[in-house]
Amino acid sequence: MKSFLTLIALWLTCFTSAQQIFTVKDENTREPVPYVNITFSEKTEGTTADENGKFSIPDSNSEEFLVFSAIGYKPLKIKIKEMPSVILLNEMAIELQELVLKKTTYHEKKLGKLITNNINHYFGCRSTPWMIGKKFVLNDNQYDNFFIRKISFLSDSRQQKSVMNIRLMSIDSSGLPGKYIFNKNLVCPVEKGLKHTEIDISQFNVVMPPQGVYVIFEWLIIDENQFTEKRVTDISKPYKTEHITAYNPSIARTLKTNTDYNDARYSRGKWNIGLDDGYTIDAELLITN
Repeated sequence: MKSFLTLIALWLTCFTSAQQIFTVKDENTREPVPYVNITFSEKTEGTTADENGKFSIPDSNSEEFLVFSAIGYKPLKIKIKEMPSVILLNEMAIELQELVLKKTTYHEKKLGKLITNNINHYFGCRSTPWMIGKKFVLNDNQYDNFFIRKISFLSDSRQQKSVMNIRLMSIDSSGLPGKYIFNKNLVCPVEKGLKHTEIDISQFNVVMPPQGVYVIFEWLIIDENQFTEKRVTDISKPYKTEHITAYNPSIARTLKTNTDYNDARYSRGKWNIGLDDGYTIDAELLITN
């Protein structure tokens, strides 16, 4: 009996060690940093720090590296085995563009076109905290001191309430997401079912860069978004299924037009242009002067 209890104690110790809880904090204020994107540097899997900056990983003794990405902070790469229980992020200065206002006639423009029917392609999330960037660019003769007013996209959620984070970034010289143009997370509530989801950011007076903007859709791997479903694992054996854990919401994808660009994808701690499969995130941007 004694040996049996010893085995249980050892098992619990190993389990507790493997499921160690970590916290991401601001190096200066020591306040938790919410919704930090955390990915492995050599594979696509990862996780998200919750609203209190907390996260866990299956094996805290791994030799692999994690890459931390958060708005307003410098990226951090650290070996898991050497990771302290509290990870500190350094602030990164964000230069917000200013406009000289002038008297003009009010007008607004829509970039992109939201498609709401005949949608059969969606982008979802399982074990990867994906960040997908959709590029919006003005023609040379269109720019007139615009502000970003509203972001719209077509979403599908299996829960009453789920959330998605949105980041706003400039376009660098290589055509990839560059610097942040807004220094806060735009956490967007998403309702159950197929919905036209909008987020109005007019109160923040975010300036539309002349070269265009990347709207980054970020999936949050948090309990609030998690669901489980049955899926067929082998199409030759439709009776064979397994339970899959995934995270809401899904976002509709639509066929690209001649004015659309390839979406950018963040994976393994860096940005790349996604595969040109003929589809793009179904989203629309409303800008005003």
